[in-house]
Amino acid sequence: MLRSLSSLLLSALLLTGCATYPKAIQLENPEAQPGFAEVKKDPAAFDGQTVVFGGHIVAVRNTEQGSTIEVLQMPLFDSGRPKGVKKASQGRFLVDFKDELLDPEIYAQGESISVRGVIRGEQPGKIGEAPYTYLILEGTGLYLWPEKKKPDVHYVIGMDYYPFYRPAYSYPYRYYPSRTYPHATSSSQSAPAEKSSKN
Repeated sequence: MLRSLSSLLLSALLLTGCATYPKAIQLENPEAQPGFAEVKKDPAAFDGQTVVFGGHIVAVRNTEQGSTIEVLQMPLFDSGRPKGVKKASQGRFLVDFKDELLDPEIYAQGESISVRGVIRGEQPGKIGEAPYTYLILEGTGLYLWPEKKKPDVHYVIGMDYYPFYRPAYSYPYRYYPSRTYPHATSSSQSAPAEKSSKN
């Protein structure tokens, strides 16, 4: 019995430590893929290898041949979702999706995206007027991440229960179940009558 529980616990820990990407961008062994900086340094050494990279969309360009997404690379969580720290970016890359039309209103600038693709070398381009060499992927899958929900913050105006006037004030707070506060009553006030049944 104890051995069975230990085996289940060990399996759960191993699964927790493994990367689990959405189906559209799944890889057989994502932990074994090379890092973005490693590939960008020498794309020819990894030509033809399938990888999953992600980041924030910079632009989408559509032509008769298909769509190209320019992505500002970000490190990925184990879920495959890009981390939202732009300073951690190691560069930009392009992903070509042949014979596909990606609507720029859906795949909009700033959206978080993860893509699966085959490494196809590099391509010269520009960022503004500055020359830049892009890593090129031939896209085989993509996942547009939904926006993370932010906790609701409510603003209320209240006044303290003091026997003298205090200015109203406002402050942010998260919702908590309401509390009841005891209030003193004068001795002249009678308690509410209780109904009694006659025997």
